[in-house]
Amino acid sequence: MQPLFDYIAVSPATFWMLLAGLLLILEVTVLTGVGILFAAFGSFTLGALVFAGVIDANISVVSQFAWFFGFTSAWAALLWKPLRNWYKKCQSYDNYRGTTAIVSRNSLEKDKIGFVRWSGADMRARLISESPKETIEVDQEVWVHHSKDGILYVCSQEPENKADCQTDKTSITE
Repeated sequence: MQPLFDYIAVSPATFWMLLAGLLLILEVTVLTGVGILFAAFGSFTLGALVFAGVIDANISVVSQFAWFFGFTSAWAALLWKPLRNWYKKCQSYDNYRGTTAIVSRNSLEKDKIGFVRWSGADMRARLISESPKETIEVDQEVWVHHSKDGILYVCSQEPENKADCQTDKTSITE
């Protein structure tokens, strides 16, 4: 461990920049979504400020790690909510609408979560309140109205106007 501390003491800006690169690679390849990105930004910030001379390169290793954790925390506080909102927006996947699915596992009843098979995968589903049938048996076809929070909202019959399935208008019995 001593050689690492010696390297940090001799060339702190280079160390923190290399660490930032390593952390970014880890974020992209192995530990996606764990928050390593904030540590990479913290490391880069520290390296840049040491390189620019804003933070003295001769401060102790302990002080450098304190700065690193401080910058990491600041980046996390600054970016946590915007990144979470962006991620949620990217998860909005709506090519289900207007397509058909097959009721699987058990019958699908209004006001209860059940399962349908869509594109070869079992997915959670719920009947919309406008559905003419109260219960749909296994292996029966349903029409996907929309999806929300990982649940497909389905109807027992094909909508007269498929454009109805392309809107976010819902009247769901929750």
